[in-house]
Amino acid sequence: AAWRISERGTRRHGALRGSGRQTLVACTEQRAPSSAAMAAADEARVQRHDTLPAIYDDAAAAAARYAALRRAFDAAYPGAAAAAGDDALVVARAPGRVNLIGEHIDYEGYSVLPMAIAHDTAVMAAPNATSGRIRLCNVDGERFAPLEFAAEPSQDVDTSTHTWGNYFLCGYKGVFEHCARVGVEAPAAVGLDVCVHGLVPAGAGVSSSSALVVASALAVMAAHGLDFPKVQLAELARVCEQHIGTMSGGMDQAISVLGQRGQAKLVEFNPVRASPVSLPAGHTFVIANCLAVSEKAVSAATQYNYRVVECRLAAAALAVAAGEAPAKAAAEVATLQSAERYYGGREGAVAAVEQVLKDGASSAAAAAEAVGVPLAEVFAGASAAAQDVLAHADAFRLRERARHVYSEARRVEDFKAACDAGGAPAELAAKL
Repeated sequence: AAWRISERGTRRHGALRGSGRQTLVACTEQRAPSSAAMAAADEARVQRHDTLPAIYDDAAAAAARYAALRRAFDAAYPGAAAAAGDDALVVARAPGRVNLIGEHIDYEGYSVLPMAIAHDTAVMAAPNATSGRIRLCNVDGERFAPLEFAAEPSQDVDTSTHTWGNYFLCGYKGVFEHCARVGVEAPAAVGLDVCVHGLVPAGAGVSSSSALVVASALAVMAAHGLDFPKVQLAELARVCEQHIGTMSGGMDQAISVLGQRGQAKLVEFNPVRASPVSLPAGHTFVIANCLAVSEKAVSAATQYNYRVVECRLAAAALAVAAGEAPAKAAAEVATLQSAERYYGGREGAVAAVEQVLKDGASSAAAAAEAVGVPLAEVFAGASAAAQDVLAHADAFRLRERARHVYSEARRVEDFKAACDAGGAPAELAAKL
């Protein structure tokens, strides 16, 4: 029977023969959307397609890939598909991304300008009504060993042990947590048999982790009969990926969910939304993998999360310098974007950075003096990830972080304005 495929506003699928039916839930649309479709894109839900060309340009290669995924699933879980019923077997896919401009500013609330890439992660799942377990395997079993968890949405993600299965568990938990946040009655959790195949290079800076989290959340939603708008899925994935131990913003998840073929996207936050950006015709972006691996979750306390903590300290220090009570600044001024209001907007905040924040590295004691309260008070009630940064760090570069965030936010705006202004492709490319 043909594969039954559901699309998340994304690429193309095609006819694939196998035993029984499977549902493919996919992110990022390949076909050029109409203006009406773009207007409704953020609120769109999963659409259904019956052919692989609706998702992939090379349907034959995709068919071979998904057939291999099914074989790996059947080998790992003999009889599971038949026991669940072939109509209950789902495949969810989500793409990675590359960011054109707007680095390390999404967690400060500023817009970014990424685009989705063709490389994706596919998650095949079937409910298992009797196991009470989440069983995970991977087509690349030598690199990603099989794992197993309880089918319990309230369980913690063990961040002391970094395994690939933790990302699936984030998506699993996130679906049920989102039900609670939006007032939807959560279905009874069931066991799941899962097989994964990822084409997004791991640790290469193109969001393999978010592709897996988004695809996992989609598979869990489909297996439990849930369906949320794309903007809710993007926010759901942003929140739940933080269970992995990274204090991430929402860019990676948003573009994986809201990306469209042939377009970069201006992704904005609070609330999350995405609008198309037309790039110069006749030009190509080359994405090169240097093969240096950076595992964001593993080094979070000394790299990624470290920057987030520095930004929050800089924001609180700017607020205190403008006359805000230290305790209120520590509790309420969480981002550099929120610090703008004390200076009449960003330009005033940019000037204040040079006047208020110390150049170079500040000791923990000096940073505490700048914010007016002990650093532990700034992050009271914050995630364990923030506390881990404080345990590792002995210096903070507040001025450098604030400078970068404010200047990078402006660069995103300038890039978008240049694209909107158009002009001859060569001239536009030179501006960019």
